[in-house]
Amino acid sequence: MVMSTTETPTSGKGLRISDIVLLDMDTPEDYLYLQSYHRRKSIPTLDECRQILHETGVGEQVKEHCSMVAVIAKELAARLNQAGAGLDKNLIMAGALLHDLARSEPDHAQAGARLLEARGYPLVAAVVGAHMDIEADESHPLTEAEVVFLADKMVKGKYIVSVKDRFAAALKKYQGDPQACAAVAKRLRQAELIMLKIEKIIGRPVESVPAPDIHFDKTYCKGDEKYA
Repeated sequence: MVMSTTETPTSGKGLRISDIVLLDMDTPEDYLYLQSYHRRKSIPTLDECRQILHETGVGEQVKEHCSMVAVIAKELAARLNQAGAGLDKNLIMAGALLHDLARSEPDHAQAGARLLEARGYPLVAAVVGAHMDIEADESHPLTEAEVVFLADKMVKGKYIVSVKDRFAAALKKYQGDPQACAAVAKRLRQAELIMLKIEKIIGRPVESVPAPDIHFDKTYCKGDEKYA
């Protein structure tokens, strides 16, 4: 028996009933319902994501970037689920919108994950914590974190770019720093692996998925922008 909140108004005697009710786990259906209920509660809604961004003082440029990553992630999730991937689109959207929550902090992926853990969102924290470095495995099912990781690598600032061009620009930027180049090269390998996993599911190139009114901007990668 598990406690949950509802909007029960009053008792039969006209008295206000506490909004805490007991949910039984007598059947497999009850168990699945409770699993679904608690999963929904552990993922912030769109409005809650916006509120978190506001409360943590995230700047407009970062918000624009996160919004575009969410656009790409949403499109990818839709195509993947149409093909039977069974991904949690709400988790993907929340992870995409909040992935740069702590962009100004050192090791911002883990800093953002800690902020979300503290707010009671461990599922989203795991996605955010993996958006810079992830261990993708071709033999394992595609995850929500992998979708957000790739969507982030398809956006620079607020512009959609090809993954290859984005990483080529990053490698050029850090060409005098072997350690940084190694980190960039590792992320590129992970991005390419995730692209292959997605393409096997949807049966088409990943970079053909974004909505037709959103174009790829290859020139945007040539400068020294914030999102490397």
